[in-house]
Amino acid sequence: MKLIKEEKINREIDGLFSSDFILADDGLYLIEIIASAKSWWQNIKSLRSFFKDADLALILDKIEITASTSSKTDVRAVWNGNELKGSLKTVVIAVKLKKGKHILSFTLNQKPYLKSITISQVEEIDKITYIPTDNNPAEKEDGRPWLSFVLINLPVKEITILAKANKTGRDDDDIKLIIDGATQRNDNKKSHQDWYWCGKILKGKEKEFKKIVDFNHGFHYIDLWADESPFLKKIELVLLADGNYAENTIKPYIYQGVSGQEDYNKYDKTIGEVVDYWNDEFLKDTDPPE
Repeated sequence: MKLIKEEKINREIDGLFSSDFILADDGLYLIEIIASAKSWWQNIKSLRSFFKDADLALILDKIEITASTSSKTDVRAVWNGNELKGSLKTVVIAVKLKKGKHILSFTLNQKPYLKSITISQVEEIDKITYIPTDNNPAEKEDGRPWLSFVLINLPVKEITILAKANKTGRDDDDIKLIIDGATQRNDNKKSHQDWYWCGKILKGKEKEFKKIVDFNHGFHYIDLWADESPFLKKIELVLLADGNYAENTIKPYIYQGVSGQEDYNKYDKTIGEVVDYWNDEFLKDTDPPE
């Protein structure tokens, strides 16, 4: 894995926020973003808002990145405060990108916290190996989204995940694994069936998940939910090495000038329009939870 850019933000964001990066080569890249958002109840306690949680949505160039979450939440809010309750969530986007300038645009509700953005180039052509170095182990908290791996137009044929969970005192660490909305069941009858890694069974030992899949075009999701503080050792994806960076590759974002003869990389107008649109959409959903 070749590091392209690492940006430590470590602050709450309020209003328009974007981050751009320049790639020297066409290739397969991982975009890792770590952020958190507070629930409506936490915002009430801090006197920030009344019955409004914090949310954070993401656009890569012109592509809206959606989330695979529970049916009670908006898929546009990749970081949803009512689910996260202030805990950090890691989102990793695996995507083929053309060389040139690309931009990450964030739209928000209230004041979510953005910790870091890391861009890396995958150097192997037939495999992605992701080893998290931050937000791992998970922050100690009850069951909530912990990590989402978003695959865009990638031909994946096998998924391997290595993780461990422990038991300390009355409670134990657990990890729930959801692939494209389907929870992967634990076959140990003494465990929590919906939590593939169960601390009271593993007692700190590692356990491997392996599954043959047939992903190709479109979006696919690998989601990990954490209870307490489990540890993720790695996620490994085996790819069909097609070498095709034309059909399924995101090109650099270029805003065409009014004359059609000038190219601009300033983005201000386009991002502003996107932000206004999604802020209006988020404001429609302000009813307090039942």
